[in-house]
Parts: sequence; C-alpha cells; structure tokens
Amino acid sequence: ALGDTECVIQPPDPIMVKDTEPLPDVKFRTNRPGKKFRYYTSMPMDSRVAHGGVAVADEKGTVTIPGKSLRQNDAMQKLFLIMDGNAMFQYGATGCETCDMAMHKNPTVGSVTIVKIPSGEYDASLQAAKKAKLGGAKKILVLADSLWDFDRGANAADRMNFFLQKAHGKDIKVVNYAVHGDRIDRITARFKGNFAEVAHGKNRY
Repeated sequence: ALGDTECVIQPPDPIMVKDTEPLPDVKFRTNRPGKKFRYYTSMPMDSRVAHGGVAVADEKGTVTIPGKSLRQNDAMQKLFLIMDGNAMFQYGATGCETCDMAMHKNPTVGSVTIVKIPSGEYDASLQAAKKAKLGGAKKILVLADSLWDFDRGANAADRMNFFLQKAHGKDIKVVNYAVHGDRIDRITARFKGNFAEVAHGKNRY
C-alpha cells in the first residue's frame, strides 16, 4: 500500500504496443484520491515537452491518462505525471532527463516509457518468448554494459521483461543491473568479492 505522509506516484511498467494499434489508457497509482494531476509527454533525451493535460485521481487514487490524448505516431515517448501545484512541477517539466532525476529523488514525480514496435518484430519477439525454457526461474539478472544500461524503459532488458511476462505471466521478472562502462573482468571480480575497481553506477553492485 502507498503511504499517506506525502504524495506518492507509482507508474506502470513500460508500455509496448504494435505500431498498428492505438495507444492504450495509462494508469498510475497514487495515494491522493480526488486530487488533480498534470501529465506531459516528451521524446526521450529531448528537453521539449510536447503537450499534456489534466487528470483527476479516482476514489482509489488511480489516475487514468486516456491513450487517445497521447502522441499516436511517435515510436517512443515518455509520459510524466506530477501532482498539480507540486513544487517539483517547474523543475520536473523542463525535460526528460531532468524529470527522471526528480523522479529518482522524489516519489511525487512518476514517468513511464511508451514504445510502438513494428508489428512483425512484435510478433516475432512474442513467439521467441513463448519458446523460452525458464526452468522455473522467477528472476533473470542482467549484468551488462551500456548497451543494456542506456534507454531504460525501452531497452533490451525492458523488452525482454515485457515479452517474457506476456508469454509466461507476471511472476517472471528481468532485473537490469547493467552499468555503462562495465567489463567482463569487473563482473568476474565482483563475484569473487573484489570491488577494488568498479565502473560508473557502483551503487548497483
């Protein structure tokens, strides 16, 4: 359950749909039923906020952003939700990167990445996921470098998590501990308890 001491926004997992389908409604959980929230979209790594709107949380604190209000033709977009009148508003709405930092420091800012995947690629990825032999595993740990660290919310680990869950259920979870600049020798050393040389983001170790 979400706490009551401050406004908390819990975003959904990254959303991935076929490029031939309309975007679905997006639901955020909050602990502020009946309160007004503002939402904005921007292209990842782009400081420009494209457009937004206002939504009110229902009696359970759920804020629903209509899919038809989002940009239908973008291959990727970031959706931000901020409580109306929040002091983080001006800081968070300046762009994707700034809002991401605000989100990590303050749970009153929520964001989710929305990706449209070419239909053929989507179907092939789902079929591959259905064939995966998980052996009863519930979590898959990713140790990698920048190729899996960048574009969080839409990268290979996020797509793996999305399609495995779609094929095998929500119990399976891909946990991404990739760190840009990491190397195999560093990963091997950490397994042996040696943390003398680490890459950026060492808190993930």
